[in-house]
Amino acid sequence: MFELGGSSCILERKDGDVIRKISSTKDYNDRLKEQMFKQMEFLSVNKSINVDAPLILNSGVIEDSGLFFFDMEYIRGNIFVEHMPFLSTIEVHRIGRTFCEYFDDLILRSKLYKSDELESAVGDKLEELKKNSDHVEFIEYLQKQEVGPIMKSKCHGDLTFSNMIFFGKKIYLIDFLDSFVDSFLIDFVKLKQDLYYRWSFYLSGIPSYYVLRVKQVFYYLWSVLQGMYKDFIDTHSFRLLESINFLRIEPYVTGIKKEHLNRIIKETPLYEKFDNTNGRRI
Repeated sequence: MFELGGSSCILERKDGDVIRKISSTKDYNDRLKEQMFKQMEFLSVNKSINVDAPLILNSGVIEDSGLFFFDMEYIRGNIFVEHMPFLSTIEVHRIGRTFCEYFDDLILRSKLYKSDELESAVGDKLEELKKNSDHVEFIEYLQKQEVGPIMKSKCHGDLTFSNMIFFGKKIYLIDFLDSFVDSFLIDFVKLKQDLYYRWSFYLSGIPSYYVLRVKQVFYYLWSVLQGMYKDFIDTHSFRLLESINFLRIEPYVTGIKKEHLNRIIKETPLYEKFDNTNGRRI
């Protein structure tokens, strides 16, 4: 039985404990290969005890369709909607420590981005975003902002709760994604997207009787990360990447989801600076 994954790839449960991820189109083949390589690289260098990823078992091209696929182990865990409402206080604290363990490892192996490489990557992404955005003036404002300093490191690229499986004491990461900037700051941005702005929470359709509990868990986890890593999170560089992150989502949402996204964009710190008489062109 087939179903569409969050990245528009096809997921198929194979015989035994195997999941096959198949590119939706030939044009997506190269990007899916990059995601597979990123997952394999994470598995080879990860030092975190309680953060893991499914093992890659096989890969290839389907002869009839020409679509790329890779097989990975099936993890018998829960997604966050099934997991978060039932956590004890001890388990919530453990997840907070697990996130810190993950980021400590990334930070330890990071180095400063070369300024020209960083400015080129951010500049190219902002120029690309202008083509399909309702926030062109805001993007032009961001193009005038100073870029960096930013630390370069490995990162998941789309570290949202939709891309985590909870099993025992471990968090398994799935759907690794290529990113215009390789930095643990991107992973912080994605976690803030969920923990503070509650994006995956909003999309999940979680039952109303679990809402308060999950909000409490998210609030606590973000307060832990913000307290531990304020020297990285409370920076102009983080705020710039945060704004770019939501603008990157814009082309992929419509209707009520787009309205919700636009509200979030206008809540970001740099938009607030832009949307006043000192920052915005009037």
